[in-house]
Amino acid sequence: MFKNCLIIGVCSFSLFSAKAFAQIKSSTEHNGYYVDIAYTLVDSKDTSSFNMGTWKPTLARITAGKEVAENLAVEGIITQGINSDSVTYDSNDYKLKLNSGYGIAVRPFMKATDEIELYGRVGWLQYKQTISVNSTSYDDTFNLYFWSLGLAYKITDNLSAVFDYTKMQQKEKTSADTSLTAIGFRYRF
Repeated sequence: MFKNCLIIGVCSFSLFSAKAFAQIKSSTEHNGYYVDIAYTLVDSKDTSSFNMGTWKPTLARITAGKEVAENLAVEGIITQGINSDSVTYDSNDYKLKLNSGYGIAVRPFMKATDEIELYGRVGWLQYKQTISVNSTSYDDTFNLYFWSLGLAYKITDNLSAVFDYTKMQQKEKTSADTSLTAIGFRYRF
C-alpha cells in the first residue's frame, strides 16, 4: 500500500510540476501578435509617353499582424503620407502628396538564424493621393496589389529592426512604376 501511495504521489508531483513548468515556459513565449512601425520612401516613376520623372514622397506605415500558423501571418496595414515631392515638367510643377491608405496582407516567414528572419508579403492596398499643378489639385484613389521581400533582425525577445522592399502593381492600367523601401521596428506581444 505504501508503494502504491508513493507511486501515486510521484506521478501526481510529476504531473503538476510539468504543468507548472509548461505555464512558466508559455508565459515567456509570444502570443503571435505584433506591430510594425516603418518609415517608407516611395519611388514612383512616370512610365507614360510624357516621361515626367520620378516622385519620391515618404510615408509612415503601421502594420498589425497575427501569426496564424507556423511561418505564416496575416496583417492589416495603415499608411499615412509624411512628405510630398514635386517634379517639373513643361514649365509646371507637379506635386505628389500621398494621403492615407489601408490594406491587408499575408506574410510567410522563416528564421535564417536565431536573430535573422526572412519574410515575404503579398497583399492589397488602397490609398489616396493628391496631385497639384500650379493652383489646381486632383484627388485620386488607387487599388494596388503588392509583394514584398524583407528581413527582420532580432534586437531583444520582443523587438526587431525590419527592412523591406515592396513592389506595387495597380489593378487599373497605370503609367507609374512604384516601389517602396521601408525601415522600422517590430514589437511582438
